[in-house]
Amino acid sequence: MCEIQIPPNNGKAIKASAVVYRIQVALAEEGRALRKATKKKVQNLGAYYLVDSNNNVLATHQDLTVLARYLGVLKDNERLA
Repeated sequence: MCEIQIPPNNGKAIKASAVVYRIQVALAEEGRALRKATKKKVQNLGAYYLVDSNNNVLATHQDLTVLARYLGVLKDNERLA
């Protein structure tokens, strides 16, 4: 991934569930999905991880803000609540 600059904590607060939905929509177009790990798998996968259409793990320990900005679904004047 490229370097993403995260603006200061000002701007409109967006709920995590809304950001997750936006990410899911963007990833679905590419045949990928964001998953939330169960308590047993958090240590290995992180809270969120990416999978492909066959449920193969593509990336672990995903930060919602960074991923949302990378995909262009979280605007500069928005922040994760």
